Amino acid sequence: MKLESALKHFSPQGMHISDSVKGTSPDRLTGTDVMAAIGTTSSRARFGLAAFFGKTGISKSDEQLAVQALARHAMETAPKNVRRAAGCEFGWCMQVLA
Repeated sequence: MKLESALKHFSPQGMHISDSVKGTSPDRLTGTDVMAAIGTTSSRARFGLAAFFGKTGISKSDEQLAVQALARHAMETAPKNVRRAAGCEFGWCMQVLA
């Protein structure tokens, strides 16, 4: 399952009435299946899922979480000369870069 196909479960457009049988339909995953898969993914790869949901505009809190995680990673891995150049504005500088 692709993440892009899971987006339709967050903002459904209406009821889909079809004569196709659910067992043989190509869209045989239910909303419950998709949400369970997203929950499992969230427990294993929180940053990736937060970045994806933030990018697609599904969740503002996930967008903020992804930016905070990127800023934290930038602070941990920044070279010493970047730290020295930023001075007391190091945290703000890393947040802008994130």
